[in-house]
Amino acid sequence: MGKSLFLGTLTGAVIVFVWMMVSWMFIPWHCETMNTFHDDAAVSSVMMENTTENGIYVLPGMCKDEDMEISAEKTKKGPVIFASIRRDGFDYNSPAPYVYAFIIQAIGAFLVTYLLLLTRAPGYCKGVWFVTVLGLAMGIVSALPNWVWWGFSPSFVGVEIADFVIAWFLASLAISAVAKRHAV
Repeated sequence: MGKSLFLGTLTGAVIVFVWMMVSWMFIPWHCETMNTFHDDAAVSSVMMENTTENGIYVLPGMCKDEDMEISAEKTKKGPVIFASIRRDGFDYNSPAPYVYAFIIQAIGAFLVTYLLLLTRAPGYCKGVWFVTVLGLAMGIVSALPNWVWWGFSPSFVGVEIADFVIAWFLASLAISAVAKRHAV
């Protein structure tokens, strides 16, 4: 199991990492699902004036000591905002986020390969199907709640789910080839 687990983790991580880079850097579908503000400078100024640190911010401020009835009324009235704020900016040219992303993909590939090895269902096609369905499940449980609770657009959520399915389908082709399973 050790060699199969290592090879599945390595190949899966590389394939998912490369797919995600291609998907975000070269295919315009993510950008086509996101809106921009009319005046970036004005919005940036308001954000800096009203935040104190990097993190997730919500409007209305429902997670603080505010009365739930008042918060519910503000939420009904709108706007509702769920924002990730980086007050100190972000350098896309820094290697750090890519290293972190690869480590995250490696953890995911390790878990997926491990689950595939536990199935003991022999056959390359069954392995491809199993890993692809796991990718679909990951996409559904990670993206759809943001549509339900925060109003993420259906197109954004659809692209996120498609990203998971495509990434893990591509990874499944390699993982299923190197993960040697035996019928019980």
